[in-house]
Amino acid sequence: MLDNDDLTYSYQKRSVVNNTERALITLERSQKLDLLLHLLANLQQSLIVCGPEGIGKTTLLETVRQNRKDMWEVVLLPASADSSFESLINDLLRGLNIAKASAFDLSALRDKCAKQKVVLLIDDAGNLVPGLITMLIEFADSLPGLRLVLAMNHDQFHIKSGTDKRVEECHFIELPPLSKKQCGEYLQNLSAQPGAVVSFNAISDSLIEDLYRASNGIPGKILAQLPKLANYQSQKRSKVGLWLAIAGVLTGAGYAVQSLLPLDMIIEQPAGNAPIASQSENTNKLVIESLPVPATPALVEPSVPANEIPIAPIPVAALPEPKATEPEPAPTIDAVAVAPVQEKPKPANPVPNNTDKQPASQPVASETISAPSTASPLEPKPEPQQEKPATPAIEPPPVQAATKPVEHKPAKPAFEGSDQDWIMAQPAGNFTLQVMVLSSKDAALRFQRKYADYRDGLKFYPIKQGEQEKYVVIYGSFQTAAEAIQLKAVMPGEFKQAMEKRFRAVQKESRR
Repeated sequence: MLDNDDLTYSYQKRSVVNNTERALITLERSQKLDLLLHLLANLQQSLIVCGPEGIGKTTLLETVRQNRKDMWEVVLLPASADSSFESLINDLLRGLNIAKASAFDLSALRDKCAKQKVVLLIDDAGNLVPGLITMLIEFADSLPGLRLVLAMNHDQFHIKSGTDKRVEECHFIELPPLSKKQCGEYLQNLSAQPGAVVSFNAISDSLIEDLYRASNGIPGKILAQLPKLANYQSQKRSKVGLWLAIAGVLTGAGYAVQSLLPLDMIIEQPAGNAPIASQSENTNKLVIESLPVPATPALVEPSVPANEIPIAPIPVAALPEPKATEPEPAPTIDAVAVAPVQEKPKPANPVPNNTDKQPASQPVASETISAPSTASPLEPKPEPQQEKPATPAIEPPPVQAATKPVEHKPAKPAFEGSDQDWIMAQPAGNFTLQVMVLSSKDAALRFQRKYADYRDGLKFYPIKQGEQEKYVVIYGSFQTAAEAIQLKAVMPGEFKQAMEKRFRAVQKESRR
């Protein structure tokens, strides 16, 4: 037995697995590669690799070519609208290094396929003209050793299913998108590579959330968003540098102004503010001391006899004299307030002893009257009472707010009209789930009755396949294919095999 035979067992360090996981990003996508290799080795049926743009179909085909080039003859060809059956076969012969005896000779290819397995990988097969895929599938079925793998997106697959009927007989392999967690891990792996656009420290949960929302977990779209992230980082750094520069300029300007000002101005400012504080403190003390003074006239009134009452109004006429000083309260507050404070103890003793010395008590009355006049503008007591009417004004809004939640908007009614009207009313860019294709309208109606809970989104439309009329059952309208895949995972068993399909293709088929 040869040392390099596949049946021998030996421990060899191979980096193929690591390279494969690095190229396909996740374990689930690597499992799709294993499934594809298993089907190529054990199945004669042609295969279709499907997924949205940028999902990694070309990377998967390139990985197959690199991993199995020692075992099989693998040829990878890009397809275009100008490709024909002859041009594709000629490219296949060149890839196999088979010399052609004539312009188009398939005998050498038949001999090659009889001796060794040949795998033909066609990327962007959806660009081929209608009918060409059917010819390629029939040609691959005629050669036992030839395997055919076609790669296309969902829209192209649904269009080709209407033009090339053999497409529905192929085995379908779909590449899954990345989850949010896998998207973050993929971004971290990209940041660890040399020359990365995004640094590892710049990756955050908000950045991953925005990137996942913009890309829907498609690696190609993630790579397309990286230059935008680089611009965002550069703008953020420039803004930080700008703010630092502004802070530095302001600090330098403040230091320069402080150094240019003379020391006399800086010292005079606190010195000038000190007398104001002392005056305010003195006025507060004088006002507080003058407040109990009005209590003295109450003690003097009972001691005065009734016969001498007319004498009291005589000094009252002297009250206008201190009123003449009222227009200038600010400069004379200290002088007026200081005088009565010193003379208070003198008239207090003679008032109860001798009633004849009333003129001596007259200045006391004038002083006591002037003291409350100076203190009256400082009393803010009635102001807190104005806050009371503000509270009842708040009471009406809660009553209105309590009535609003009672009103419930009615649920949107189901779409009225036929299934065809509903299909034509959907946006062409939305996706739907093609559940199955039935041979009669009664079968489609029975399926709708069976799943009555899903009736609002469960529709069907007729299509022509040759001379027969079949009915395609679809469900729902989704903005993205990822939403359709997520809903399909939680639906009943008969919905599990549903395929994502754009309404553009559905509307095109239903018009026929």
